[in-house]
Amino acid sequence: MDSANGVRKVLNSSMKGNLAMRFLETATTMGRSMVRWASGAAVVLALAASSRAEVLTTATYDTDSYVYFGLNAARATEITLGAPLPPGVDPHYNVGFVKFDVSELSLSGAKYLELEPNTATAVLPSAVAIARLYGNTDDYFAAGSAPGRTAWLAANAYGQPPLATMSISASGGKHYADITPLVNHWIASPADNYGIALWRVGGNDFDSPELFSMNDPLGRGPAINSVPEPGTVALASMAAVGLAVTCLRRRAARAARPSAA
Repeated sequence: MDSANGVRKVLNSSMKGNLAMRFLETATTMGRSMVRWASGAAVVLALAASSRAEVLTTATYDTDSYVYFGLNAARATEITLGAPLPPGVDPHYNVGFVKFDVSELSLSGAKYLELEPNTATAVLPSAVAIARLYGNTDDYFAAGSAPGRTAWLAANAYGQPPLATMSISASGGKHYADITPLVNHWIASPADNYGIALWRVGGNDFDSPELFSMNDPLGRGPAINSVPEPGTVALASMAAVGLAVTCLRRRAARAARPSAA
């Protein structure tokens, strides 16, 4: 009787061992497939991101202007922005202007406006309105009076809803807004390319978010980029590979655990 029980225990132990081995082999095969799939996806997505992500052009002109005095800060390293005041109120605020040469750009592909705040001096978080300009800024500076400049802005910047409103976080870094239709319009109709206007949305009086200008020595000024945050896709792909490897290790560890007799 004891001999028979001993045989059954050996057989049961052997069967459990075989099942564990088969499970381990299956888990290993599935894990390797997951790794191969994730690795392939990572390569494809990373290559796509690296091939598409590029600065298409940088600003050829940018400035801010204190509207009341009509000052032109074209040589400054930041673009200081304020919020427009109601008609009839003295315009004690700053508005920004940015222009790009898009003559060598193609109509294909997306175009994102790239702006970066100076977290050392800006009031953050902030929101910035981005609007198409319908007139030459030379006429703004030639207006000769605060009412004249206010009237020019009303006609050439504030007359249409902004293209986008960009929320700028206190953490800084590059921020993006899709302006593809406007840039493509400039490409098709170069005479309409007067650039864009920028101003603060909301906030308190005299809050002044500051963006790096084209004069920034580290090259953090306004640009048009083909895709926002070009490293995001590649980082997500690497995370997928890591997840697949973790799953493989966990399954292999569970399958290798000794079974109770």
